[in-house]
Amino acid sequence: MQFTTGIIALAAVLFSATSATPVADINAEPASAPAIVERQSAHISFTSDAEFKRIMLGGHDAYRKQHQIFTPIAWDPTRAAAADAYARTCNFAHTGTKGVGENLAIGYADAAKVVSAWSLERKLYNFSNPGFSSATGHFTQVVWKGTASVGCGRASCGSRGYIVVCQYVKQGNVLPASNFKVNVLTQIQGKVGDAYVYRPASKVKRDAEAEFEAEPEMKVRRNANAAEEVPLVAPIKVAGSEDENF
Repeated sequence: MQFTTGIIALAAVLFSATSATPVADINAEPASAPAIVERQSAHISFTSDAEFKRIMLGGHDAYRKQHQIFTPIAWDPTRAAAADAYARTCNFAHTGTKGVGENLAIGYADAAKVVSAWSLERKLYNFSNPGFSSATGHFTQVVWKGTASVGCGRASCGSRGYIVVCQYVKQGNVLPASNFKVNVLTQIQGKVGDAYVYRPASKVKRDAEAEFEAEPEMKVRRNANAAEEVPLVAPIKVAGSEDENF
């Protein structure tokens, strides 16, 4: 028997266009409330294919590393295409695809916050009594040791914001409970409330280059291969949750 993960929902934000003393703003373009919501949801991590892929991979790697999984998760183009096609339906329910794990989220401000919302369910996970729970199912899928690849898609759903769908192979959250003991490992790095924070690729690259310059061994390796490119996926820092509002 297999379990897919639960669903994360986000309450809608209401905007008021009324005012006791209307003031004309010559710089403002007319827009309905849903349009305003949609524009505010259009973060670059959603609108850029490259940024979306980078953030989803980087976020998964960051949390998986904290839970003793040091091999980067692979990007699955087939699952990404399927997730993207399903996201465009704006149907906030699981596909039920056999043999595939799945996480869903909708309404978050950027892709990094999606990965954080899933992963911070670990605050509720009982490592002393491992097993499946709908309250922690997103987290256990993100860090599931047996999962080797992920493919994610997203789409704008108007006033509801962006929907994000990630599909995983091999599927996580598989019973019996003994599977959770070997696939959901304890946290050995960071703090339980660490949140994954969006950082532009250019800043990640500058930080990675600074690390190369600061460490003599890395500098020698870099000079030995001048054509080597600085990776843009993994070196995204994880900050304390007190810096974010979830």
